[in-house]
Amino acid sequence: MATTTPVYEHPAGHRQSIMDPVKRIMDLWGQETEYRDLAERIKSERLQLSREHAADPAVRAALQDLAEKPAPGTTKAARVWMSTIRLFLDEDVWPGLAVVLRERGFDVVHAYEVERGGMSDADQLAYSAQEGRAILTHNAKDFVPLTIEYFFNERSHAGVILSPQIEKGELVRRTLNLLRSLSAEEIAGTVRHLTDYQ
Repeated sequence: MATTTPVYEHPAGHRQSIMDPVKRIMDLWGQETEYRDLAERIKSERLQLSREHAADPAVRAALQDLAEKPAPGTTKAARVWMSTIRLFLDEDVWPGLAVVLRERGFDVVHAYEVERGGMSDADQLAYSAQEGRAILTHNAKDFVPLTIEYFFNERSHAGVILSPQIEKGELVRRTLNLLRSLSAEEIAGTVRHLTDYQ
């Protein structure tokens, strides 16, 4: 039996392919425009996609690429007035990382230090968002769908950093590289991979 591409109802009443709005968003990124104006244009599309549609692999891949794109026109010089990333470590991350990073002047807390051990992934992301802290986790499998859900529901978060389980010294080095490379404004609302900060 032939398969069909999922469709959704556009506010105007037109049935469109699930990939049409994703393509529209990606096309917007291709234009030279200010980040805030871009965000407003995306919001104005009012894409009411369901969680089922968001789980589509093609949609996930497109949104993953979108989430990792920096805001147009961002430069190193612009970081002078930007804020330092405040970090929240998920419970699956080595607790000693928080101690090491604080010794180097960064604002970092571990889930266990704020009595958040055993919380659900959704609760951890909501907490980090409320506290204005990017979250570092080894659990990409559960956090990627959560960030997609935040995107479609127009919810904000302070950033999600994904890392495989790596040796402690390497974890410290890569995390420091990321913290020194990005500002809180640059990481907010995006998904970053620690493997990119070797």
